[in-house]
Amino acid sequence: HNTNVIQTHLKKLFAGIHKVEIENEQITAFLSSAGEKVEMDSKVSVKDEVEAWLDRLSKEMVATLSKKLVTCLQSPDLSSIIQSQPSQLISLSQLVKFSEDCSKAIQSGNLSGFKQSLTQELTELTSQRVTDPLLLLKIKSL
Repeated sequence: HNTNVIQTHLKKLFAGIHKVEIENEQITAFLSSAGEKVEMDSKVSVKDEVEAWLDRLSKEMVATLSKKLVTCLQSPDLSSIIQSQPSQLISLSQLVKFSEDCSKAIQSGNLSGFKQSLTQELTELTSQRVTDPLLLLKIKSL
């Protein structure tokens, strides 16, 4: 089997995956079309039949992204994850955080304070001089 041929079809098979990195006949990471790289928690061997390793790749992607999402959700603030985590997981975790914080603000009757903290966070994000295109993409996604 030729992994280079499969590589060209990965973006059709898996949403968000543009290509994978293969070292010593093992998939070690997957990359988005924007160049965002996600290291696999467990490597996936490509020695078996294509269908078998594609199935393992699918399961390992879910497991890897699930663990990274938990990291994002447990993060105390955005600055601690924005450099190291995938943009889709950062966005998802921030949506969850927003929903939780919004509920707390409604229950406590402090929507004006909540709005003020959101405005401050937005100001901090947009006032940064960012030259890294991947970091800029992450900030824009928020």
